[in-house]
Amino acid sequence: MADAPLITMMRGLLVAAGAMLCLLLGIGNVNAYSGFGTAVIEDREGIPCFGLPPRALEWVRSPRILQAVMVYHHDTVKAWSFMYDLTPAEPLAPGQCIVYGDLPASATLRTSPQPLIPATLYEVYLNAPTNGPIRGYTAKFCLKAAPDGSTRVIPIRYDKRTGWSAAVCQP
Repeated sequence: MADAPLITMMRGLLVAAGAMLCLLLGIGNVNAYSGFGTAVIEDREGIPCFGLPPRALEWVRSPRILQAVMVYHHDTVKAWSFMYDLTPAEPLAPGQCIVYGDLPASATLRTSPQPLIPATLYEVYLNAPTNGPIRGYTAKFCLKAAPDGSTRVIPIRYDKRTGWSAAVCQP
């Protein structure tokens, strides 16, 4: 029984090392703590294009099969959504993106694409669970109108003073 304190100490060190490893794996993506990674939003001639981030520390070797895409405004109003059919399941590679309103061939439309309104805050959710803690990817964006009538997609970051705000997209 003299080994009991040593075993207890070793268990404590293992738990501490495991906790530190979990913290290190989350560096670079604060959303990973909540089960969500940060989606990539690109501007394609004024239309948003949604993708997955580069793998970096996000569970290398974990396949990320895109199952659905949902775009919301006012937190609950769907602007567009679709789900992939169960088969064939294909991974969405980093660098690939899905243009708003373009329904992939193997997907089923759930909500028809609504016109995107400049200066409105939108959120995209990509359901692409991994074998790790990440269940999906999300990001916020808005459209900024130019005087010539064109628009530009602006990814929105959280600001401590203003929160989630589309103010950068105001005319």
